Amino acid sequence: MKLFSNSNKSKRLNQRGDTIIEVLVALTVLASALATAYVTSNKSLQMARDSQEHSEALLILQSQVEQARTIFSAQTSDATNPLTTSTKLYCVDMTQPATPTIASFTGSYNASGSTLLPLLTDDFNHYPTNCRKNSQAFSYNVSIQNQHTGAPNIIGNTLVFTARWDKLGGGRDQVSLTYRGYPGK
Repeated sequence: MKLFSNSNKSKRLNQRGDTIIEVLVALTVLASALATAYVTSNKSLQMARDSQEHSEALLILQSQVEQARTIFSAQTSDATNPLTTSTKLYCVDMTQPATPTIASFTGSYNASGSTLLPLLTDDFNHYPTNCRKNSQAFSYNVSIQNQHTGAPNIIGNTLVFTARWDKLGGGRDQVSLTYRGYPGK
């Protein structure tokens, strides 16, 4: 009795499977597709995070501008307006939004005390506690810089509102808004 026939043997020899080269090429194509998908989704997530950070910072600055407008509307002249008489950095106190007051920077923030340090060298330690706004994942440091030159022929005052924070993915970022206020308006 014959267990193996010649026809069976020839069938097995004629069958062709995938070679190791074909398998490696297929795996390389699959790995490239997965890597591209990962990079794309990671970049999309990073952009969404950046957008969230900037949106929150802008909302905080808009709140500061509205509170500054309240202070401007209560004043009759530049001479009595705490927003225009300050030569140092300050913010509108965020702990008491119902009654806007000024919170000044103290200590030796920089040589003049009237300009922000460069973003990368700012350690955020000189911001008063009431000039910091904590949100879900970020701590924003807010400052207002008076751009008023003091010239008598200038009506209104230009204020630069700046929010700075440590980014979630590393590094730092900032957003600034410029506002021109007029006393009594």
